[in-house]
Amino acid sequence: MHLVCIGKEDLVGTATLVEGLLLIGLAAAGTWEGVRLTQEELVTPEPLGPGWYLFAISVALMVCALAYLVSSRGRATAAKKPDDSSRFGPVARTSVLLVLYPAVIPLISYPIGSLVFFVLTLRVFGVSSWVKCTLIGIAFALSFQFVFADLGGLLLPQPQWASELRILR
Repeated sequence: MHLVCIGKEDLVGTATLVEGLLLIGLAAAGTWEGVRLTQEELVTPEPLGPGWYLFAISVALMVCALAYLVSSRGRATAAKKPDDSSRFGPVARTSVLLVLYPAVIPLISYPIGSLVFFVLTLRVFGVSSWVKCTLIGIAFALSFQFVFADLGGLLLPQPQWASELRILR
């Protein structure tokens, strides 16, 4: 009988490969579905169409997944014992943020809620500078506002105080 010992480096490499392949699979499925949806006839025209947004997000996810796999391929992984703070990892923290995000949007508005969500998510995933997090968060929040409200014509949630003061659209 031969016992195979798997080191932590092998497990980390395997986990990275599985994560990357899952992301690529999701991106491929989203891309295919986005293309399929663009070929359907609509009763009312939509600027983004039913599939263009999904297609664009899926292509971006594919690029990020490939970059993740390529960047992690050559990275040396140190076999150190994880501390207790890493048990509640980035994915779990982001899941909590995803649950809180739609709950706070009606209280503080879509743009401000998106800004807070993106800044905190960037911090969770290791961007150490608050200035960088805030600048990237502002760019993302404004981009989402532009895509959904301006291009898509969607009415985004806004709190009562904002409509009374006519601060936000």
